[in-house]
Amino acid sequence: MSSLNVDVLFLVFGELESDNKSLYSCILVNKAWCATAIPILWRNPGQYLIKKHSKNILSKVILSHIPTDILKILDSEFFEKTYQRPFYNYIHFWKYLDITYITNIFSTFSTDKFNEIIKLFINKNTKISHLTIGYGFDCLDCRLHLIPGAECCLSELESLHVNVDMRIDILEGLATICKSIKKLRIDSLCSFYNSYYGIIRLIEVQENLNDVDIRRPLIGCDVYNKTFEESLIKHADTIKYLRINWKPNTSILSYLVNLVSIDLKDTRKADWSQLEEVSLPLLKILKAKAIPYKYIENLIKSTKGNLSEISIRYDSLNSRMLIQIFYHNCPNLRYLKLVLLDNIDSLFIKAFEILLTNSQFLNELNIRVNNDTFGWKELFEILTKSSSINLFKFYFYFNKKFKLEDLKFFFDNWKDKNPMLLIINTFSLVNKVKQESEDLMQEYKTKGIIKRFEVYKNHYKDFEWN
Repeated sequence: MSSLNVDVLFLVFGELESDNKSLYSCILVNKAWCATAIPILWRNPGQYLIKKHSKNILSKVILSHIPTDILKILDSEFFEKTYQRPFYNYIHFWKYLDITYITNIFSTFSTDKFNEIIKLFINKNTKISHLTIGYGFDCLDCRLHLIPGAECCLSELESLHVNVDMRIDILEGLATICKSIKKLRIDSLCSFYNSYYGIIRLIEVQENLNDVDIRRPLIGCDVYNKTFEESLIKHADTIKYLRINWKPNTSILSYLVNLVSIDLKDTRKADWSQLEEVSLPLLKILKAKAIPYKYIENLIKSTKGNLSEISIRYDSLNSRMLIQIFYHNCPNLRYLKLVLLDNIDSLFIKAFEILLTNSQFLNELNIRVNNDTFGWKELFEILTKSSSINLFKFYFYFNKKFKLEDLKFFFDNWKDKNPMLLIINTFSLVNKVKQESEDLMQEYKTKGIIKRFEVYKNHYKDFEWN
């Protein structure tokens, strides 16, 4: 029975993996809870590194695991006192290794000293499943694949994030070890001339590559980019998630017919005519920015009604036309994000009303406005009139001339509907309006109109409820 209880606890605590406060409370209950929660709490300690104080604490924990004989050799400001050996081997529980954090914490270390730190994480007794290699690593002569125990430690790697140039021998070395990578993110190929073929080799040997996120290509190097795209095509059977912010040079999208999610962003006004022939019948998530309307229209129609999440940015004219495409082709729509650059007109309002009426499964709505004359009251009026019972999660990014009475109108007319979950982004508002908005939402939370609300002041914060 005690074994079963521990198994149940492990499943429950696993659901709290991103909630460090709750997990910390769990370790204070008793020994069994502590022993079960500690490994989960320490899977990804890098996510807690927000404040400098956190980094100092984490550096001390890391140093406390270094054997005494090696600790004496590494003379540094970090070693002014002896660190007590921890009760648990916390590094043994580490699954998400972000080397960027390690290089940041130990930025004054020489390569030899840094290698001793890395050996704590990469050895035959640890198993890293998620690896991030970032800034600072390129300045060190640290060959991950040659560290004793690396083959065992990294053999089950599931996720790799690279945002720094790397030696080709390191990448080729990782390719001999890591063949189970499912998620690959490369922030910029523009500076990766030295490691380009190493990345291609790493892609080619993967057995179940599922999620690919490439931020920028090698500019002006069509031959390199074509080779890179051909390496991805070899994984057409397994790739389901794709994010690119550049136009591919080949018809790669025609091959990736199993895509469930695609995120396209055009930063160079490229020719996207290849999308005219693309059909993605399994696609459920579509994100697009600045892709010509007619190509997005074709893509949506090819999904055969499977789309459930759409995030798109256009001027209001194209947004109105796309909304018409949405309510004709997306009966299962559950999440909609619109970034509107122009003011709305009566035709837009009419189209949006039909969308709300037809989209009975729509659950979350994210509206971002970059126009000072946007008619919020007209939008709120349609929301209160035509929203289904399932729609109660809202994110609004207000423009500078947002009126508080428009928000009050929205709340007053939301009676007899499900209490809303509401996020507003006040990045563009003056402090007085921000405070008045919070006070107003608190008032309607007391009345039961709002179940929960948050106010963000970060321009880039996206919609997400825990």
